Amino acid sequence: MLRALSAVALCAALTTTTATAADNKFAVVTVNNPTPDLTLTFDYRWGEGKWETVKALPPGKAMTFSLPLDAKGKAPGFQVKLNRAIGKAKPVIKTWNLDWKPAARAEAKFGSQYEIFRDLIEREYVWLAEVGRR
Repeated sequence: MLRALSAVALCAALTTTTATAADNKFAVVTVNNPTPDLTLTFDYRWGEGKWETVKALPPGKAMTFSLPLDAKGKAPGFQVKLNRAIGKAKPVIKTWNLDWKPAARAEAKFGSQYEIFRDLIEREYVWLAEVGRR
């Protein structure tokens, strides 16, 4: 009986699959807007590509960006450009380089997570940081 249990355990171990680097097909990054009252507009791009605009990221929502990885598992960097000013504050344009995560699927839960939040000192401005790194 012990041999039968060992054989079953061995078969189970051999049929269990784990994700590997080869399973990763996408570069994924997610930008969250956890603010209770700000609808945000910002630009983004992959590498040196054309800037695209997100016209409205409502409060409490997130947007996920993905790009297929090349044959070597690589993708260009991801950038976000944002006017940090809120309302009538003096405009301040800032560009951030965001890290992406390789993932098997282009879904928010697999991407690097960033959030836009009110600056802790200058409340008329927003900032962007990796979740948990304010």
